[in-house]
Amino acid sequence: MGWSFFREAWSFGQQMEFNVTNETVASCGSGTCSHIEDGAIVMTRAQFEKAAQTGFEFKLVGKNRSVIGKLPAEAFKEALAFFP
Repeated sequence: MGWSFFREAWSFGQQMEFNVTNETVASCGSGTCSHIEDGAIVMTRAQFEKAAQTGFEFKLVGKNRSVIGKLPAEAFKEALAFFP
């Protein structure tokens, strides 16, 4: 599918801070390449705690495509257990 070049993150109509951490060509063969694109959506403690109650829906927007994802509240609750 080629590069996405994600540069924006949105959640519930609010733009979130998004940091690109890695853009690498993993391998190439038969005329196509596999790409790795990593990034982080930066959340405040309050946003993280809210996500532990309601879950977290997001949209990553890139130059060539966008993707929508959803994480359950339980994932945030488990993480908060390590940092009370």
